[in-house]
Amino acid sequence: MLRLARTRPDGLDALLRMEETPDVARWLGDTGRPWHEQVLADPRQTHWTAFHRDRPVGFAVVVTHPGPETEIRRLVVDPRHQGFGHGRELLREVLRRAGAASPAGRIFLDVRPENTRARALYAAEGFTDSARIDSAYGPLVVMARAGDPPAGGGTE
Repeated sequence: MLRLARTRPDGLDALLRMEETPDVARWLGDTGRPWHEQVLADPRQTHWTAFHRDRPVGFAVVVTHPGPETEIRRLVVDPRHQGFGHGRELLREVLRRAGAASPAGRIFLDVRPENTRARALYAAEGFTDSARIDSAYGPLVVMARAGDPPAGGGTE
């Protein structure tokens, strides 16, 4: 079972190591300490670290937009911890918290078209393709779903 906690600046080193692995880096746009520090300083963004047995195994960045819309900007599981269901569990917990924060809103994310593993996970959790866009990092598929009803909880 994963435990989510807001990311602290002193916890970034472990997350940066996850991003630097080739299996993760190839799917990301901007990365690095300045990117994460900017996220931590932005009140519209929430940076979560996922812990399994008190060790960081992944993280997520969520942005609240007007509308209400929520964007899952980043969802990463350390490659050494993939294949154990942590990605699905992290996504579900992020969705639960996003749904509690904006129950009537739309939740969306973007993913590279060739990232079939991630796209299959998102589709299994109710996301559907809603657009294709060209970005500075290449083509992306925008996937979206309606907001979830509040399930208690909220932010930690």
